[in-house]
Amino acid sequence: MKKSEFIEALSEIKTNNTKSYLVHVSIIDLGIFDDLRIEDMNKFLFTSLVKIFGKNSTFSTMTPFYEYADKKKEFDLKRSLPSKEIGSFSKFIFNKKNSHRSKNPLFNICSIGPLAKKITKSSKYSDFETRSSWDNLFRLNTEMIFIGCDLSKCTFIRYIEHKFKVPYLIKKTFNIKIRSNNRVIGLQSSSTLRNLNLKIIYDTTKFQKSLKKKGFLNISSNKNFNLMSLKMKPAFKVGIDSLRKDTLFFLNKKVSKI
Repeated sequence: MKKSEFIEALSEIKTNNTKSYLVHVSIIDLGIFDDLRIEDMNKFLFTSLVKIFGKNSTFSTMTPFYEYADKKKEFDLKRSLPSKEIGSFSKFIFNKKNSHRSKNPLFNICSIGPLAKKITKSSKYSDFETRSSWDNLFRLNTEMIFIGCDLSKCTFIRYIEHKFKVPYLIKKTFNIKIRSNNRVIGLQSSSTLRNLNLKIIYDTTKFQKSLKKKGFLNISSNKNFNLMSLKMKPAFKVGIDSLRKDTLFFLNKKVSKI
């Protein structure tokens, strides 16, 4: 695979009149480039996004700090590195000096571009409530870009589930401080999490097939790259309509026990 092939494939999934993008990246699954060192991958991906989607676009990515819940560590917007599980591209965006980060520790968004402050600035310490960073992304009809991954990595599904109030998720409050450059800005947060008393296994293949059938999911024709794009508002409508018919739509019902 070559860089030029990737840029051409990326241009295939571009749609018009979009200013806000949420990027999901799996470098491991993307594969190796013949003409690109692995240590330069994140920089190449970001410059490619700017080149194809425009330098006036705003790019966001998830930068969660899972240690907040797992190890009861305080979350600092400026100092707490994104958890390793989320991948190195998130750390790359976080480390850019003109990026902005939202306040919820477990589902926070890091954005860079003209709309970055609008997306991340919120009085909310909750994850998906009205005027949260995720709600701001939704109101902008943000386009989700999947690089090297599919809808199994689509955290926006949790936003849809939260709005529908699915029975297998719970709202949990954490009484752990939130800081910004070591200054306390909040004393607690809340997040929509799996109910650990239930056995929940996700399966997003039905969702992906439905979106593709309706023409909402843009997929690159280059089989060397797993590249897709999808706007939030049509994804939300399909998700909500599907949950109305089947509350367990996003789950593998053969193995899940609700």
